[in-house]
Amino acid sequence: MNQRPKIAKHDEGDRLSSLPDDILHQILSFLGTRQAVQTSVLSKRWRHVWTTTSSLTFDWYDQLFPYTHSGIIKFMEHVLSNRNHETPVSCFKLFAVYRFPPSFLRRLIRYPIDHNVVEVDIDLEFHRYQPFNLSTFSSNTTQRLKLRAPVDFGDSSGSDRVWVLPVLKTLHLICPPHIYNYKLPVSCLICLPALTTLCLDGVQLPESLSSMSLPALTTLSLKRCNLPQEVWDFPDLLNLELDDVPLPQNITHFFSALVSVRDVKLYFTTRFIPYFTISCPQLACLKIGKCIYKTMGYKPVRNKATWENKSVAYRHFINMLSKLSSAKILTLDSAIIQEFFVEAVFYREYTPSPFRKLKYVKLSPGYKETFIMPVKFKTYLLGGNPGATIVKALPQMLLVSDSSG
Repeated sequence: MNQRPKIAKHDEGDRLSSLPDDILHQILSFLGTRQAVQTSVLSKRWRHVWTTTSSLTFDWYDQLFPYTHSGIIKFMEHVLSNRNHETPVSCFKLFAVYRFPPSFLRRLIRYPIDHNVVEVDIDLEFHRYQPFNLSTFSSNTTQRLKLRAPVDFGDSSGSDRVWVLPVLKTLHLICPPHIYNYKLPVSCLICLPALTTLCLDGVQLPESLSSMSLPALTTLSLKRCNLPQEVWDFPDLLNLELDDVPLPQNITHFFSALVSVRDVKLYFTTRFIPYFTISCPQLACLKIGKCIYKTMGYKPVRNKATWENKSVAYRHFINMLSKLSSAKILTLDSAIIQEFFVEAVFYREYTPSPFRKLKYVKLSPGYKETFIMPVKFKTYLLGGNPGATIVKALPQMLLVSDSSG
């Protein structure tokens, strides 16, 4: 009776170390390169695991105190020299906090490209370097390229100013803060047959895109850019985002050419925006943000906007909403409700609800709990379908359905 039951002894070995290399590499891929190298001191099993990982990440954490500038360079040279050169590089990320010698930096960038890198992310915004030639990033394996670095986009047709990226799917170019007139020539966009996503931030597009061909492009995101004068030809474009982009007078024709686009996001910070019509037959989601009332010539400062301007803005906005009669979900920013529809101009005339198929009116997170929505505004939103409801979050089942679809 006094004898204690025997407890079976389990294997007390290191279960993590017993995992195959593929799984260990997956674990190390979530760490920075410095942390991955540090695992070599855990045991003999871990001594060389990091040398065969396919991910190289030199971010800000790898360059923090107590490491000196020379110590960081020495560490990176150690990684490049002792890594298994037979292992391809799937992902390379560099966020330079210190300024590196130009020759070392070019060696650091060329290493993953010479080892069949798939994803490249380089951020050099804190320091001024001589522009890189486009040929620096040429690769037959790179599928995703993100650069916040000076690049020589000269119009010359020399081999050093041409990149060859036959399988590139995503291109994200960000203009460093110290560079001005960062203009992208057409020659940089004519040899990207597999490109599906193009994101430009502070990079000026060429005035004419007539010779540009991006047959696979489905997503276009422009921030702090210009639009060309000629209407673009992207018949397969599905997603469009314009952020702080001055709109030309013929912007209506731009939208008319987007016969396949389904998702449009527009963000404005300027006050003077021309009136335009969004006519996209396949449009399923439209989002207009950042002080939308400024795009209609109306500001929340009462003594700066006349009732006439408000009436014109109201009619244009109501006309736009009437085109969304097939919408099932309508998301409203709190600024629209509190600064536009609350005005007396909304009550001057009866406006029937166009939303016959509406199911949910979703309020933005900034909607104030204390604000009471006017009854006539509710009637305008929900009058087309009595079964529609106002919610702060969409039902979970609906979100799951959308993500699975």
